[in-house]
Amino acid sequence: MSKPFDASGKDFFEFAPAGWLAALGQLRPDDRVRMIDADLSATVTTSTDKVIYVDDPEPWLAMIELQANWDGDLPYDLIRRHSLLLHRHRLPVSCAVILMRPEANSSGMIGHFPQRNPLGSPWDFPFTVFRVWEQPVDTFLKGPLGLLPFAPISQIDRADAPRVKSIIQGRLATEATRSQRDVLRAALVQLLALRYDKQEIAFWSDMMATLDISKTDLAEMFREEGRLEKTRADLIRFAKKKFKAPPPPETQSVLLGITDVQRLDDLMDRILDVDNWQELLAP
Repeated sequence: MSKPFDASGKDFFEFAPAGWLAALGQLRPDDRVRMIDADLSATVTTSTDKVIYVDDPEPWLAMIELQANWDGDLPYDLIRRHSLLLHRHRLPVSCAVILMRPEANSSGMIGHFPQRNPLGSPWDFPFTVFRVWEQPVDTFLKGPLGLLPFAPISQIDRADAPRVKSIIQGRLATEATRSQRDVLRAALVQLLALRYDKQEIAFWSDMMATLDISKTDLAEMFREEGRLEKTRADLIRFAKKKFKAPPPPETQSVLLGITDVQRLDDLMDRILDVDNWQELLAP
């Protein structure tokens, strides 16, 4: 089942533009780094995730894209947004793609986008690929507050989880204002849903004790998961009664692999028209 990531979670970049630059290998003082408007057009969908202005002797921009799922159009979008930023600001633009889970990875995420050029030499469009799950957890624990929510989805050992949780709790309690804690906890909710199941999220839940998650994508994920499990259980129960036999192991595996509630509903409607498990799952 695809797990959600709410684009509003991108707001935590506002907490740590210099921290993200440092994580990408470009350490700068906070006073030389700031966010700028990333909306490139009022008429077409060309808004990039975040754009960081770096006030070096020769200023430049860092265009950062967050990806929780695979997107085959991303390399093309990077070129388009890079060109629009270059045209608007007339400054060098570097691109970085932040992949938040392995499902967002693909064979195209190699750090460059080869371009054929029948009229001349081929050329490459370069971009930096940053895989969160490959990064040491301390990169996020010891950085600015805005990086904290990424710690649980980084390269974390299960045995190290209590330490990670304790540091996050301590820093939120001592370094963040109340409004900052609310934003960071909301981001944490979204990011936990990318990696952990319901039981694992329970381990982290007391860090979100004051946060109402009833209207978040995470809560919707749990509701959808509950609907899926109930529909599957009802299907198996009714079919067992109709066919007077439990599902064979291979059929059980097929049913457990169905993650579309509508598909299960369709099978439920079909029970009365077939006489056995094989006919139920037949095309």
